[in-house]
Amino acid sequence: MRTVSPSSLVFTLSPLVQASFFLIPPLTYQYASFLFSFLGRGLFYLLIAVIASNGHAIKVVFGILIGLVGIGYTALEFIPSIEPPENFRNQGHILEEHDEEDVI
Repeated sequence: MRTVSPSSLVFTLSPLVQASFFLIPPLTYQYASFLFSFLGRGLFYLLIAVIASNGHAIKVVFGILIGLVGIGYTALEFIPSIEPPENFRNQGHILEEHDEEDVI
């Protein structure tokens, strides 16, 4: 029986993360809201880099590349002149002060 390594799982799920740049499923903001900020996405990429960078040399190289992208996203959070892109904004309805009466 063949076991699934954590790094192969990471590389299998990475297209889903990349798709979140352009196509945002409706419940993504509710369950993975950390992907909608530079800091959250950067820390997520750093986690993926640490998980992916064990083993062979090519895995270490890809882990370092993913880690550099994570550091880049984390740095973007602290640069005040850069605003989050449109796809980082919530597409759903946001409750306002007078909407509290409608919530059951």
